[in-house]
Amino acid sequence: MRAKTAVLRLGGMGEVVLAGRITAALAPVVFVTRRAWLTLAAALPGVVEVRAAEDGLDLRDCGAVVDLQGSLRARWLLARAGGGPRRGLARADLRRRARVWFKLPPPAPLPARFAAAAGVPAAPAPWLTAPGPPAPPAAWGLVPGAAWATKRWPPEAWAALITQLPGTLRLFGGPEDGALLSMLAEAAPARVEIIVEAGFERTLPGLAACGVVIGGDTGLSHLARALGRPTLTLLGPTTAEDGLWADHAHTLGVDLPCRPCSRFGGPRCPVGDHACLRALEPGQVAAAAAALRAQP
Repeated sequence: MRAKTAVLRLGGMGEVVLAGRITAALAPVVFVTRRAWLTLAAALPGVVEVRAAEDGLDLRDCGAVVDLQGSLRARWLLARAGGGPRRGLARADLRRRARVWFKLPPPAPLPARFAAAAGVPAAPAPWLTAPGPPAPPAAWGLVPGAAWATKRWPPEAWAALITQLPGTLRLFGGPEDGALLSMLAEAAPARVEIIVEAGFERTLPGLAACGVVIGGDTGLSHLARALGRPTLTLLGPTTAEDGLWADHAHTLGVDLPCRPCSRFGGPRCPVGDHACLRALEPGQVAAAAAALRAQP
């Protein structure tokens, strides 16, 4: 029997989702992450066990360790945890800062760097399967929230979009998004379902049953793509080249000289007008989503 491989990625959600591109090739995998992502990590292919980094680690039962974090904290945790030979992620912090400051080319996309760290090829999309029987993709999926304010399309734009999309809509978010989603649902209350949860029991099958998902550069949008759903990503402070996927597939953004303005997003627009997202019109987004849904 093949020895277990420990894979560590502490967060955020999108990076944990992308780690699933290499876990099948490393199976059986013990995935180490933050407690908030344990349910999600358990759904990754090849993962047989999940462990919370906050609980203290003992990896002496693992034949190898892959560090997909590469931070000082991760190295400290793994140094105390034991385990077999270790491979680690090559950090690209300086390259990413140079990309923001001087608009130089970005580093290699994260899936490629994960694969290089693990020494295995990255699996193609989709690589996640929602639990339960598959449902026919019908509803529009909307992901209005994001951890960083500069990655959020304005609420009034989302409300206008809801009125322009026909049929059933499903709004996704975490507990912190509950008030926003309830407010947006008022735009079409008879057609909107809200899925707000700290875990992924309803979120995974709910996203998998969407015909098209529309969202910002945030974890739930990445999760939808990993599930194989056509996803339209609205990009503001980051660009398609800088995102976790680093491709141009199904993204909308405004070409401004200030982009990218940060590595991850931020609490406020450095220029002050947030034109990168405010300039995206609801009608433009609705038309792009409809075209995406019409693709075979």
